[in-house]
Amino acid sequence: DDGDGRVDEDLQPYDWKGYDHNWRNEFRANQFSMNWTHTLNPRTFYEVKVGRFYTFSGSLPKLGQDGRSRSSFEELDAWVAEYDRIVALYGQARVPEFMEPYRGFGTPAERFTDLNSNGNYDAGEPFQDYDGDGLYDLNNDPDRRNANQTWFLEGATHPFRGQNINGGYWANDRSGFNKRSSTTYSLKFDLTSQVTKNHQIKTGFEANYFELKNRSRQLLGPYDGRGLFGNAYSVFPNWQAGYIQDKMEFSSAIVNLGMRFERFDQGEQVAEQDTSVGVPRFDTPTTKWSVLPRVGFSFPVTDRDMFYFSYGHFFQRPQLTNVFNQVNQRIDSPNSIVGNPNLKPEQTIQYEFGIRRQFGLNTLFSVTGFFKDIDNLLQIRKEFDVAGNAFFTYQNDTYGTVKGLEPRHL
Repeated sequence: DDGDGRVDEDLQPYDWKGYDHNWRNEFRANQFSMNWTHTLNPRTFYEVKVGRFYTFSGSLPKLGQDGRSRSSFEELDAWVAEYDRIVALYGQARVPEFMEPYRGFGTPAERFTDLNSNGNYDAGEPFQDYDGDGLYDLNNDPDRRNANQTWFLEGATHPFRGQNINGGYWANDRSGFNKRSSTTYSLKFDLTSQVTKNHQIKTGFEANYFELKNRSRQLLGPYDGRGLFGNAYSVFPNWQAGYIQDKMEFSSAIVNLGMRFERFDQGEQVAEQDTSVGVPRFDTPTTKWSVLPRVGFSFPVTDRDMFYFSYGHFFQRPQLTNVFNQVNQRIDSPNSIVGNPNLKPEQTIQYEFGIRRQFGLNTLFSVTGFFKDIDNLLQIRKEFDVAGNAFFTYQNDTYGTVKGLEPRHL
């Protein structure tokens, strides 16, 4: 509310496409927010804030000899959905057996369907008639020779395949893709009341709900699964916090007492980790809780000098990319850094004290000393999956302290 007694809202659509000769990048973002302030009486008011922030980015292979043909995210989604269905039925390790070669998955990229599994085309088996002559013409159809006019979904080992005569990519083709989206919903409520002359109470809560989706591959084939260096997850973590604070003002001192509660839930989507070969293993993640007391006070020493002190506990949830990165994917490289769904929040205990002195009417000088004790700091540690393959992941294995002295002139 800007004082006119009406609800304020902020809608910021944002959509652009950078100029790229590859014609393959997309980025979108939009934001909505609304604030409501309501005065209940001369001593009490509350404020409500709601918002939504969305971002999307994606890159698909450029196509054709000129690299100007476009693929679609809808086709990618269809392929990924079918792949996930096969994995659910047969498991990761048997995907190639059930889908390649020439099993009829991902047509029309496959030239024929190998019904008897002998690796060759036999009369009567379904095939792709590229030139429309009704005959199976291996490597002789004009579309196959002229090549790369389009791409098709090819199955487990080649989800994107340029149709040139050697079955490979043109030099200007790109064989990777990525598709990422993030949506954050936020709610915040604050109530302030001057209960008495000496006591001002503040209380409130806030919550964030996240929708994080990622599909990416750097190299698509010919490799098991969806290629090398992949990262795929759809997760829905959430975070909540609540607080209460009493500001006490007296002639001899000002005292602030407060308590804050925070909760972070990684989401059920990472509770059941795949334990197949090449997939990292983790214990079932648990919801993280923290109780954070805080106190501060200040009092005058003389009419020009003031002493102040504060003590508090602080909570910082882990970066979500460090939590979810590659947790449900095969480990494609011994140098893979895999996220850890069990990361703990970084917790800090902070002390601060100082003296402030006024010189004349327009000069203020202060000296503040502080000390921070930080726990659950991250470091990268080597781990092993159920098959003994090595990988690296983030762990809360260290702590640190910060000490300092800060002079200020105002």
